Amino acid sequence: MKIGSLLAFLTGVLCISSVTLTAQNTLDEVKVTASKYFTKQSQTGKSITVIPDSVILDNQGKNLSQLLSSQVGIQVLGYSQSPGSIKTIYTRGAAGGLTLILLDGVPVYDPSSIEGSFDINLIPLSSVERIEIIRGGQSSLYGSDAVAGLINIITKKSNSEKLKFNSGINLSSFPGLGLNAALSGKSSRFSYQITGNLDKSKGFSSAEVINGEKDKLFNSSVFLNTNYEMGKINFRLGGALSSYRNGLDASAFTDDKDFDAKQYNQSIKTGVDVDLKNTLIIFNYIYSYNRRNYIDDSTDIPENAFNYFSYAQYQTHSDIADVYFKRKFGRNLNLLFGADWRKQNTEQSYFSISSFGPFTDTPIDSDLANISNSSVYTDWNLILQNGFGLELGGRLNHHSIYKNKSSWSVNPFWQVNQNIKLFGTISSSFKNPSLYHLFSIYGSTDLKPEVSINRETGLRLNDKLNQKSFQIIAFERKVGNLFYFLNLNEFPYGKYVNIGRQVDRGLEVEAQISWSKMAISSNYTLLNGKQVDQGSFTEAAYNLQRRPRHQANFTYSFKPIEKWFFLGNIKLIGNRNDLYFDNTTFESKQIVLPGYAVINLRAQYQVNAKLKVFSEIRNLANKHYNEVYGYSSEPINVLAGIFFGN
Repeated sequence: MKIGSLLAFLTGVLCISSVTLTAQNTLDEVKVTASKYFTKQSQTGKSITVIPDSVILDNQGKNLSQLLSSQVGIQVLGYSQSPGSIKTIYTRGAAGGLTLILLDGVPVYDPSSIEGSFDINLIPLSSVERIEIIRGGQSSLYGSDAVAGLINIITKKSNSEKLKFNSGINLSSFPGLGLNAALSGKSSRFSYQITGNLDKSKGFSSAEVINGEKDKLFNSSVFLNTNYEMGKINFRLGGALSSYRNGLDASAFTDDKDFDAKQYNQSIKTGVDVDLKNTLIIFNYIYSYNRRNYIDDSTDIPENAFNYFSYAQYQTHSDIADVYFKRKFGRNLNLLFGADWRKQNTEQSYFSISSFGPFTDTPIDSDLANISNSSVYTDWNLILQNGFGLELGGRLNHHSIYKNKSSWSVNPFWQVNQNIKLFGTISSSFKNPSLYHLFSIYGSTDLKPEVSINRETGLRLNDKLNQKSFQIIAFERKVGNLFYFLNLNEFPYGKYVNIGRQVDRGLEVEAQISWSKMAISSNYTLLNGKQVDQGSFTEAAYNLQRRPRHQANFTYSFKPIEKWFFLGNIKLIGNRNDLYFDNTTFESKQIVLPGYAVINLRAQYQVNAKLKVFSEIRNLANKHYNEVYGYSSEPINVLAGIFFGN
């Protein structure tokens, strides 16, 4: 049976079994921050997935990309590649860079990358308390890059009067070592949380080669959050230091024994919350500095490598400030008004030596490569007694290069009864051109932002205790003014331009059913994408590179007795298209990557109230597959660890 048919069959069976709902039910009371303030998930019509701390604790030893990749509508390219590999997030099939990453509700970027996306390798899962995934266009509230959705990563904060200490250690068969520790406490008005993380792994070869060098990883980080309460006012101060270095390979199918990457990130964040009767005022500010170095030494020169030596350096600074005011009128209306300001710059340089001789790329200087962006926005949330609700949002955005852009959203929903909810959204979103798009030798300050119209409609069913639930969402996204690299016959032989329109459509299905000792959940994502209105660039066929039409996840958990917990996961990925560049012929070739299924099994034992041990077998069947053509993915491996906490 083909992977696509298998996905549809298995998902259908589970979904049918999960929609037998009981009477007298109510929608779940999970609280989310989709509208920048806490509200019940039952009182918003947005497509939201919440990953709580309990799920994060049950996935200790994994990294953030591995946890995200099992969520509906989300594909994280690189989640199973060698440690330290670049992780690209595709939400609902959208291109990389169209999913905004938030850290404690504030956007974060890496302005030095082509897409401007933040590297989630810098955030260890052990420092995360909760994750909220909001799918669909969210630019009216969150600005640039929230075209396909956003992921809000909420770091750990103290919530106890007592001194608390947690620690964990895990070992993997690569071999690898992971250490993490957290200390938190509260005294009178002051509270704090500090977490540290260290990961070290010998990994495996990035390139698909026989007996290739193992590409190592060394990752370390420290996160700090502090709070000081003074009546109705809460002051926040925190920061993070993260760094990792990892081995790389020259290209697909080409091992390289002395190609290494180093990345360092530091951030400082502060904020103030003023919580008055029916009124909330919040101010957030984050400063971040990021540095990346790539060094390909000349002591080992692979036979098919293009370069004999290369050195690249990237540095960025980013400032983001956001202030908003939320007012509640009666029981049914919430109004929010806000403004934000963002400033970014970058410095970049590159030098290499090949058979053509030395080459120095035109450097990018921070005095030139900098932008500022300011916005004002509003959000109105109305909930009526008969179950109808309506959320309206709008943003006016001013960019220092392309000037003005607006976005909006209309989000109606109807809680038909305590069992059934209907919802839908139509919105516009945008993505600013990155600093590389604007100021590199291939850039152009004539670029306009990518713009999108997003539509979705959905149905949710669930019972009183949320033990049985079913959700189905159909979506469509049309993105215009696409950033496109146009090849030229004269120096610099290429330029970024705006052309065409990408149309992506799809379906998301989620179902779960739980009993007293076990639970089964599944999700399925169907995608279709085409590029249209391109003139000579028209592509009528499916054109989503490395993104499958069919993707599903199945999870089974079982707790036979109080101290034992078992967790199993099956990931099913359909066929994907890939584009392979041959360094010998200098030609690009279309490749079809076959679908695959990966099985992971996990067992946990609660020794006592403070001590837990766990073990996990990943890729149990030792399935060979490629996320990217010419690059390897993890073989069968074992993870085991201990967690101590009070």
